[in-house]
Amino acid sequence: MKKLDTTTNKKIIVFTSSGGGGHTSATSALENYLHEQYEIKAVHIFKLLQHLDPIRVITGNKYSCEELFNEFLPKKYIRLLTWISRLGIEYIHRRRKRIYRELRAYIMEEQPVLIISVIPVMNYIILDVAQELNIPFLLIPTDLDITLYIQRIYNPTYKQFYIGLSFNDKDILKLIKKNHIASEHIVVLSAPLKIDFFEHQNKNILKQQYNIPPDKPVIMLLMGSRGSYETEKYTRQLLNLPFPAHLLICIGKNIKSKIAISHFKVPSHITLSIIEFTEHIADYMAMSDLLISKSGTQSVCEALYKNIPLFLDATSRVLPWEKFNLNFIKKHHFGEGIKRYNQIVPLITSVIQNTHMLMLYKHHIKQLDKKNFSKELLILVKKIVPC
Repeated sequence: MKKLDTTTNKKIIVFTSSGGGGHTSATSALENYLHEQYEIKAVHIFKLLQHLDPIRVITGNKYSCEELFNEFLPKKYIRLLTWISRLGIEYIHRRRKRIYRELRAYIMEEQPVLIISVIPVMNYIILDVAQELNIPFLLIPTDLDITLYIQRIYNPTYKQFYIGLSFNDKDILKLIKKNHIASEHIVVLSAPLKIDFFEHQNKNILKQQYNIPPDKPVIMLLMGSRGSYETEKYTRQLLNLPFPAHLLICIGKNIKSKIAISHFKVPSHITLSIIEFTEHIADYMAMSDLLISKSGTQSVCEALYKNIPLFLDATSRVLPWEKFNLNFIKKHHFGEGIKRYNQIVPLITSVIQNTHMLMLYKHHIKQLDKKNFSKELLILVKKIVPC
């Protein structure tokens, strides 16, 4: 077995993906927290292996698998996205030997001291490469449902393999035990979020800064960094709220939604801000009393770290790996799911006007043990790879 020479190199490879916003956000956080002590190289693994991408072949190189995923996600083509996911999983397993050889050659050339992965599906192959080359491997799932991240990893024996979880939750740990992964491989790091989500922010000062009415409850609508056509449907319903409120409508990169919403008739007791893609989501969450969001893990974790009750969109099918999130927030009384559009007004009205209910949600969220990702990450990485 050939080992790498890691005596002088302090490079860390982060395997990431541009499919959805969670992977890129986690990668950005890792780069920010580790770049002072280590050389960080973010590698989009599906671009590295793009010559093996079946979607490129099928579409005549017009789309990659990630691009097709991002194209269909705002349109909520859940069945199609699920099919693409299953196709990709099966295809990767069929080509696992070639993927193994190419990843091994790439890692040998790069000479990292640590491999970090924030992607699903392919980690059993990365683990095999890491074990053969004797490189520590840290897996940081960006979903609470880690099933796809530990897929085909059963009873691992490699002592330098670690899984960094967002929360110490028995339902998450149950998934790990199912694969007979020993506790020595598990560490709770917290959610891989930007530093803004771990800092206290003054709500009143922020409202002045962003010109938000100080005397109205603030309801935030966030359907992902790429936006969603559901944003318009939800906004139409929220404009029927019977009480004064300010709406923060986050459209992400979906400019068509901005144009459509700008033509909506807004009643006099409701004010509204349309927010395009921004790096200041933590600020907007800090000003909000309640969040309505799609069921993606990134939005869920961001809200929990800002102690905001959240209501997740369940008006249609949910991606298989996001079903866990809806059950998670309902089980722990952090919020509810919205199954029908006609639920929106009565549900939000009851929560905002019933301050006891709102405070109860916040109380449960504050009781959740939330570690600081930057601190926990640095402690673990320095333990694995001393500076």
